[in-house]
Amino acid sequence: MFRNSESNVHENRENENRENALDIMRKVMHSSGVYMRLQLEALGLYGGQPKVLILLSSEDGLTKKDLAQRFEVTAPTITKMIERLEKNGFVCTKKDADDRRITRVYLEDRGRAILKALKDFKKESQSVYFKDFTDDEVERLHAMLERVRENILSSETMQAHFERHGHQHKHHHKHHHKHCNHHVTNHIKNHMKHDEEGR
Repeated sequence: MFRNSESNVHENRENENRENALDIMRKVMHSSGVYMRLQLEALGLYGGQPKVLILLSSEDGLTKKDLAQRFEVTAPTITKMIERLEKNGFVCTKKDADDRRITRVYLEDRGRAILKALKDFKKESQSVYFKDFTDDEVERLHAMLERVRENILSSETMQAHFERHGHQHKHHHKHHHKHCNHHVTNHIKNHMKHDEEGR
């Protein structure tokens, strides 16, 4: 009887700890989303737009189809995003010289100029997020969050999603790290489609 009671107490404590952890993760994601939105709006950018500019800075002239595939969003979503960037002078679009059906996207001078501000923003974000953290604490936090992410990606729900879209967890994992730009764009990708279609 005593052992059963002790076991129940332990189980309840574990459940409470996990609920508290999920709650604080949701709060961090919400606070981070608001912080980044406000910072990006000050630069005249929204949602996943910085990620597009960063990618074009190393691979200028990608097609809209290329961009949609890289960020795993629909064609209408990427088209709307490019239209906003072009309207604000960050990029321009041109028909492919060999195939007029293809539209390529290029950085404008204003787009290149804003990249410096984005780098400064990333540094400032790191200072804000990890204020008073030691390097060891940041490293341990990263390791634990990476474990959480792997658990999510390995879940039956996510694996079924990957299967439906024709790619596996391993491919998705490599693709994610290849094209994400650490703290800022990592978060932005997850909310890209929601932010763009909600405007």
